[in-house]
Amino acid sequence: MRERKFTAPQLEYFISSSRHCINHNPKACTPATAEALEELFVEVRKLSPVFENGGRTIYCLVDRGPIEDWADYEDYLADEIVTNYAEFEEAWKRNYPCEKQWFEFSFLDDDSNGYKGVWVNNQLTINTMPNPFMNNDIIDEPEFVKWLTEKVRECIKDIKAGTYNHKVREELAFELRTGTIIRNDLWEVFPEDKAEYFSDITDADCEEFIKLMADYEEDAVPENLITDMTSGLFYECCKAGYIANDYAGSNTLSGKELYLKHADGRDEGLRDIAMDSPEAFRQWLKCRNQSGHPWEVCRGGNSTHVSLFVCKCENGFYFTVDGKSWTRSIESIKFYLALHRLGMPVKINKGKRLAERLLGKNKVGIVPEGVFPRYCESLFPGEEILELSR
Repeated sequence: MRERKFTAPQLEYFISSSRHCINHNPKACTPATAEALEELFVEVRKLSPVFENGGRTIYCLVDRGPIEDWADYEDYLADEIVTNYAEFEEAWKRNYPCEKQWFEFSFLDDDSNGYKGVWVNNQLTINTMPNPFMNNDIIDEPEFVKWLTEKVRECIKDIKAGTYNHKVREELAFELRTGTIIRNDLWEVFPEDKAEYFSDITDADCEEFIKLMADYEEDAVPENLITDMTSGLFYECCKAGYIANDYAGSNTLSGKELYLKHADGRDEGLRDIAMDSPEAFRQWLKCRNQSGHPWEVCRGGNSTHVSLFVCKCENGFYFTVDGKSWTRSIESIKFYLALHRLGMPVKINKGKRLAERLLGKNKVGIVPEGVFPRYCESLFPGEEILELSR
């Protein structure tokens, strides 16, 4: 079998193969791979960490290599993907237009347990256990590890020569960069995204919300607090939000029925208390086990739902709407406006940032290819990024 040279096509095939074989469980490695990894991480530790967990990253150019490293002409011909060699070559250059291609390599090790991890373009490719042969899935990749060790040494040499940072800054492929873009600039490129975002909210609602947020204080407690809070009042406020968002049953069902239909369902017994009793609500609030999601009034994922919190302070109760995700923020804004129009004491988390989003003035975080754009706020230290893209 031909020895892998890890040109760009070979490396991408290796990443793809690793993705199908590896999961989040650490795997043992052969003695040859373990020895190669020790040598690799001797070099890696010479690099400065770039992540809080001690992780390190380098960017390297990898040769495109010969066309044979990409695909087999006879196979393409037999499968009728191409009809001649000229088409085959054109397809190769379309997939690999440059003679060299950028790749990102990241490394993490833990001396306390011997763990070592290697990522290529944000895809986990090696994920080791400290002791060899502890399960049937064995990492046997000494050739790749030795090749990567030489790439690390080349980068260290360039760093010492003072050429590495400049080259990366000027030439690194955009697909591997992290950065930000103003929402309006993104909307200029993708106007259909803007149209879709505003499709369920009127200009009047947008203008009212932006005006309310102009002098909004995130940490201030509303003045018109509720002294006698009940579950019945909570349900009616939920209904106002459901009506504003045209939820199914809004015009026929009661507030409690709508809550039971559209909320998360794990209400910790809230549905069972007397709806008109402030004392029953106070006792439930005091004794609830806090294992459920009673405030998740519009159910969704971990970061893609809308909540209506009942907040208690020294002099009474107020509501807080929370739902800043891109896909649910319009619902949250309309929920907030509905309660504000009822005269309820209500706040909304990240209100000013949501107003900036309506104006297209907020920053959108751009993450590298291969990174799922969620829970990546740590990639933007010192900035408050509500949404991410790639």
